[in-house]
Amino acid sequence: MVNAAVTPAALRAASPAPLATPAPRLWLHGDGPLSGLLAEALCAAGAAVHAHAPQAGAGAGADAETACATAAGALDGLDALVCVADPLPAAATADAIVAAALVATQRLLGSAKAATGHWTRARTPGSIVVVCDIAGLCGREGLAASAAASGALLGMERSLAKELGRRQIAVNAVCHGFVAGLDTGSALNGAEQRLFGAMGLGKPVTAAMLAADVLFLAGGGHGLTGQVLHADDGLVI
Repeated sequence: MVNAAVTPAALRAASPAPLATPAPRLWLHGDGPLSGLLAEALCAAGAAVHAHAPQAGAGAGADAETACATAAGALDGLDALVCVADPLPAAATADAIVAAALVATQRLLGSAKAATGHWTRARTPGSIVVVCDIAGLCGREGLAASAAASGALLGMERSLAKELGRRQIAVNAVCHGFVAGLDTGSALNGAEQRLFGAMGLGKPVTAAMLAADVLFLAGGGHGLTGQVLHADDGLVI
């Protein structure tokens, strides 16, 4: 028997053509600058996105149900909910901080309930991705409002992951640091700038980078739930 050399070109020719992957259908729930940047980046990456600016208050649940049905109708189905918490002003009163955390959790709970109902009725799996500030994990000087809102969301993200796992719904989060082209609050102080500059870390991430992380989590097939990706270029390690 003669062993013939197999070239990479021959292997490629013998391999079946890759299956076309349908564009993920995302309901993006958010109403600020980060939501807009992320929606544009997700569309540029090939996702089908229906963006919704949520309402707060007593009608948030009904608003989320209507918005979910509208998104599923516009997209001919729904693969993932992306719930975005936009950065909050650094200067905030105690009442404003409490209100920010309350509104953020109301929005996540309402939209997650609506999306879960859709996937349960359709008997399909789903993914929920929370996008919020890294301050919710570690705290950042001057960002008490963002830290409170993000911290509340991350606690809810982990609880929802445990509650919804039996329904084949994965719940994960992407935490950002500085985002290029967006005011995400307090900058690094002098000592931090020298430290992170020496390590080459802590640089702003782009909306496209955030979108790539969101698409990874939204796509499923990764075995992750209740987890947090740090999209902060090493700001928190």
